[in-house]
Amino acid sequence: VAALSIPIVNSGLFALGALTFYRGWLESIGGENIFYTLFIVVIGINFLFEFGATAILSPTISRLIQFANKRSKNKFLPEEKAPENEIL
Repeated sequence: VAALSIPIVNSGLFALGALTFYRGWLESIGGENIFYTLFIVVIGINFLFEFGATAILSPTISRLIQFANKRSKNKFLPEEKAPENEIL
């Protein structure tokens, strides 16, 4: 759920920045309806691509990290032993 909320937040921040800094450019490519140009064309395509990539890659990367951690713990890290003469 957290990984899939990232494209939503990213698209919102991008929209805010685009309206703040690139308003003139958006008006030149989209005419008077800059909100349609920004949200449907620019952000919409990016959002769909980013959402799909995150939905596919996030679980895959998570499983690869878990596999690598499990494999490295069994192979490279020595087992911890409790000290024999320690006073609690």
